[in-house]
Amino acid sequence: MVGKSTAEAVEKRVTGAYRKDVEPVARTRPGLTPGTPLPPLVKHVTQEQVAVFSGVGKHLRNIHTDIGIARKGGLPTTMIQGMMEAVYLTEMLTSFFGPAWFTTGWEKMKFIRPVYSGETITARGAVTGESRDTEGTRLELEIWVENAAGEMTAAGWASARVGE
Repeated sequence: MVGKSTAEAVEKRVTGAYRKDVEPVARTRPGLTPGTPLPPLVKHVTQEQVAVFSGVGKHLRNIHTDIGIARKGGLPTTMIQGMMEAVYLTEMLTSFFGPAWFTTGWEKMKFIRPVYSGETITARGAVTGESRDTEGTRLELEIWVENAAGEMTAAGWASARVGE
């Protein structure tokens, strides 16, 4: 069964839950309460963006660049590459962690639902905890992307040191 329950089980699932009674925090700092949300990053993904990201100038024709091929494959329109979702999450994380993201950050994610050109998606994140060691404080996050219907399209985890 390809594509059906073939992924390894994860220790903890990304729930997409965050505290709605707490304002999103734009920049990281120690002591953030679990559930504290990051400012969401909203993107309307156009076919032109998908085509450029997918190498249309190299005359590539596939489900990302050619609507005819996408429809032949049973899709309603072209589908964005999952890596575009990763880029949007990384943009959100870079804004949140600042330069520390580039030297201490990591993210791990899974793509769980297709996103099509023309859709508006939102990258989100929430603090799940922090740890301290001899090098400083590290924040742990759940991160995800959701479509306009509120369905998760990608989900994962991220972490970086605070204020490096």
